[in-house]
Amino acid sequence: MFEKLFSMLKLDEPANSAENTETHTWALAAAALMIEVATADQDFDNTELDALLAILSSEFNLTPEQLNTLVTNAKKQSSDATSLFQFTRQVNDSCTHEEKFRLVTGMWKVAYADGAVDKYEEHIIRRISDLMHLPHSQYIRAKQEARNL
Repeated sequence: MFEKLFSMLKLDEPANSAENTETHTWALAAAALMIEVATADQDFDNTELDALLAILSSEFNLTPEQLNTLVTNAKKQSSDATSLFQFTRQVNDSCTHEEKFRLVTGMWKVAYADGAVDKYEEHIIRRISDLMHLPHSQYIRAKQEARNL
């Protein structure tokens, strides 16, 4: 399944390189987790989608075509998922503490994009932060940084 995603994204590096594979896995997990946040309040609107696209584009330096492919695949993965663990495990396996912090900040940006953070969005970000072993102080700092933008 990931091989198909990797071949569709076609980044500059060869698809079989370990670093490229890890980046794609991390990108798919990050996108799926942000989609989980955006859909937590049952209202995934264009402002949240725009924020999600901007964050993913900035973090992974993707072309618009690659970005659309990534989001399409992440939406499918998110809707098929039975828990958050499959995504947070990928993040824990391949990300540094700083990358986890940036991901949580990105999730907060998506939650704030429509002007109001719903209690369900806040709850899912908290659960994801816990599953990624991010300290509560970092969760709060990420929230404050996203709110101040």
